[in-house]
Amino acid sequence: MAEAEKAVCDPVLLLSHGRDESRNTELVRDVHGSYRELFNIIITSVQRDLEEKLLLSADQSDSTWRYTLNSAVKDGSPADFSDPDSLRIYAVNKLMTRCRYLYLLIMDDNPLSAKIRSLFLPSLIDDPGTGCCRICSIGGGPGYDHVVGSAIAHYMRRMQPHSNHFPGSEKLAEKLVQTQVFDLYHSDWLPIMNDLVDSCNQVEGSFVTMHHADLRLSLCATQNHELGMATLTADMFCFQFVLHENASFLERDSSTGEKMIGGAVWDILCNAKVGAFMLCTDSGNVLWPAVKNAAVECGWGYMGSSEMKQRIKLGPSSFVMLERLVQKNPHK
Repeated sequence: MAEAEKAVCDPVLLLSHGRDESRNTELVRDVHGSYRELFNIIITSVQRDLEEKLLLSADQSDSTWRYTLNSAVKDGSPADFSDPDSLRIYAVNKLMTRCRYLYLLIMDDNPLSAKIRSLFLPSLIDDPGTGCCRICSIGGGPGYDHVVGSAIAHYMRRMQPHSNHFPGSEKLAEKLVQTQVFDLYHSDWLPIMNDLVDSCNQVEGSFVTMHHADLRLSLCATQNHELGMATLTADMFCFQFVLHENASFLERDSSTGEKMIGGAVWDILCNAKVGAFMLCTDSGNVLWPAVKNAAVECGWGYMGSSEMKQRIKLGPSSFVMLERLVQKNPHK
């Protein structure tokens, strides 16, 4: 088992720690090109299959849901995703960008992304305890975050050494990705999620399930019971383009006058396990100060787009990544 553990490596992290930077430049370029190319291959295949299942094309008119989303972000209230035709178009049209943003954010060469990537490193075949990454996808709609997690786990397994020079590599298996999607319109998204998952070539043991949740309420609310249970064991929380459309319900002022985040997000920050991660992407950065203040109050560290030295090519322009460092449950 020790040999197998030594055989596991994160290629992005490995090359970033190279002693001879000039010699590593070409290798770094190759690695970055390889994970981007694999993503394009996977997503192109998934999108083609999903279009066939939903009888749509990626360039089909999206005016209805685009207006709905723009209005939701402007008002700070949840978008109405109850129209089945709009959901089908949205699922296809947003597949590439939403998946790409999260994928490139996790694959970026920075210290916090490297820690997140470690969740997806291959597991030991004879040690079931190492074999699963649990994702809690909040407002995750059709299951984009699961597609990303599966793609990263697949890349990490493929990039491990396979030869007699690396004993133990044959004991490594692709990390299982088990995702719970929580959405206000869970029943509307469910059939599309099933079609999307069927389009993914995921390994046996990986799966995604759909559940109801309402970010405007606390985790103590009956509607959020399943989210509350999932919060305790999740390795990674994803909030993709969902916080700003709930801003009017989530943002609040603390007793000291600082902007803070409330609702279910605050409860998740309070109750998540130490070592959990949270990734938030959105169209703007208005809520990020409130998210960061609440995170620090609850024992999380953060890195956001404003702390990065340079933008991630084709990645999200506005994001915050969090890591739970200590168990700290302050009063609301």
